[in-house]
Amino acid sequence: MIEKKLLKGIQHGDIKSYELIIDQYSAYIAKVVKTVGGESLMSQDIEEICADIFIKLWTDSHKIKITCSLKSYLAKMARNRTIDVLRKKNRECSIPLEEDELNGVVLESTIENTLLRKEQYKLLEAMIYKLKEPDREIFIRRYFYMEQIKSIANRLGLNPSTVMTKLSRTKKKLEVEFEKGGNR
Repeated sequence: MIEKKLLKGIQHGDIKSYELIIDQYSAYIAKVVKTVGGESLMSQDIEEICADIFIKLWTDSHKIKITCSLKSYLAKMARNRTIDVLRKKNRECSIPLEEDELNGVVLESTIENTLLRKEQYKLLEAMIYKLKEPDREIFIRRYFYMEQIKSIANRLGLNPSTVMTKLSRTKKKLEVEFEKGGNR
């Protein structure tokens, strides 16, 4: 309820609501960024990503239609932005402009690989959101938010071994589904 009020506040240009969101979620967002970024990010990178997220929240507030909690929405923004920054860092290191040949093996161009990865990511994301609860929440918490098994189990009132079993079955199910191209 409070999240919806805060979101409506920033959608109407209320700076107090915006400041409350920053106060309430900045530590959490920083933790998500650190977890996803690992050792690859310096503290200034983490600060910049967090600032980008809150700026985007403010500037795009009129476009936002949240179907989950604000906290989850911000965590997804943080994860996606961190991944984008990591990809950009990797591209800056080396970008092959043409097809490379390595010991007779032709590697596909970077653009084709990028498009293929985007298509695969969209397919996987759609498959994840088709999962039934609590499997979907367990999978997202573990692999998107990097939450510990014990923490997920406590949050959902499950045994940690049940959570691990559900994760294992879900991964196998997604793998089979992915190989079929996502068609059920």
